[in-house]
Amino acid sequence: MIINVKKYLFNGVQEDLDVFFKRAQEKGFIEFLSQKERRAVDYPVTLQDTISALRILSKQPLVKAAELTKDLDPHHLATTIVQTKSHLEKLLEEERLLKVEIARIEPLGDFSLSEIRELEREAHRHIQFFCVKRSKLKKETPPEELIHLNSEYDMEYFLSVSNQVESYPGMIEMHFEKSLSELKREWEYVVSSIEKCEKELKENAAYIDFLKNHLAHEMNRYNLHFASGEVSTHLNDHLFAIEGWIPKNRLHGLFPLLEGLGIHAEEVAIEKGERVPTYMENKSYGKVGEDLVHIYDTPATNDKDPSTWVFWGFAVFFAMIVSAAGYGLIFLILALVLTKKFSHAPPAMKRFLRLFKVLSYSCIVWGILSNAYFGIELDPKNPLNKASIIHYLAIKKADYHIALKDETYKEITEKFPHLEGVTDGEEFLHEAKIIKGGFTKYVVLDDFRDSIFMEIAL
Repeated sequence: MIINVKKYLFNGVQEDLDVFFKRAQEKGFIEFLSQKERRAVDYPVTLQDTISALRILSKQPLVKAAELTKDLDPHHLATTIVQTKSHLEKLLEEERLLKVEIARIEPLGDFSLSEIRELEREAHRHIQFFCVKRSKLKKETPPEELIHLNSEYDMEYFLSVSNQVESYPGMIEMHFEKSLSELKREWEYVVSSIEKCEKELKENAAYIDFLKNHLAHEMNRYNLHFASGEVSTHLNDHLFAIEGWIPKNRLHGLFPLLEGLGIHAEEVAIEKGERVPTYMENKSYGKVGEDLVHIYDTPATNDKDPSTWVFWGFAVFFAMIVSAAGYGLIFLILALVLTKKFSHAPPAMKRFLRLFKVLSYSCIVWGILSNAYFGIELDPKNPLNKASIIHYLAIKKADYHIALKDETYKEITEKFPHLEGVTDGEEFLHEAKIIKGGFTKYVVLDDFRDSIFMEIAL
């Protein structure tokens, strides 16, 4: 349900400010008003590094949580993870460039560039490498002084040894600073470094829970500091004042919170046009529905709480979309396995698993009612059809057309003349079939089922 909130003004002595905010943070039912918009980039570097580290580790395979974390510095760990990820990205880009360069010069073969330069000095010749598309060579013959080295894909590679630097129309001269063997050694070193970085990140995945706990602690400190900065001070900083929202059903806890402090709380009027926060409080399945509501939009304070309606409506429409009892059974088995595996999961995860189980049950129920089992077409006289409301409606629809002898009945009997003497709806649906390739298709039953599904959907 949506609980109305009250606006309160808190004023008191500056020396009790820190104690007041710590108590308010522990109880968690006061939302202090901010005098300025909070920016997402306001987080300190240590918090940003921890958040980035958790995002990086969340993409790693799950491993058993580390046990010995007492002497571990969370700031250093988060910074190391971020730096390792940054280094890994640079290595991956370097590997990509090396692979491109290796593929570019590999057709020329492996040779020593220093020996080539030494040969040029001793022979007083210029050694150059050229490449050209094969299609261009069909139009004009390459010069005779060029030495053909190799053919790769649609390219031809040549070597030139001459007294001067040459250039040939249509050909591209190839320049490179490292030999093929040097590039391959660099590539092997980079690949080895990539493997080390990836291994380090996988090992650090054991500290996800440790970093999450540290992040929660640091966020509490940051939010406390941020809220403390929202107060206005008076009388040379000896007094402070700040406003906040309190849910109506939590007012009984306000004055015990102020006990022993030189702070006074007074309800004040809500200004016209002021944004009033929405406080929702639900239990059981309503709490799961509240999670779904927040995915779409938070209702206004004067709206009705749609959490329960959204939850059951979501379950019904999900079941109608899947429309298969078999898949519902698979979902249920998976949900039960996950529930057992994550028995100590946080509340949000437990609510998700509860939603998963309800969706599984709804798929099974709707699948039975709609006579859908992995898309398998059952015989109209199959005992499983007795539980299907869709099959029941299809029989009643057949009885209706048989009784009226209307246009639909005439169209069916034209295709299946042997049905003219049939007076039972179930028999009518059973005999209106086509056998092809060893498979039986109940044409009229399928048509009636589809029309009933359409009418329900509309």
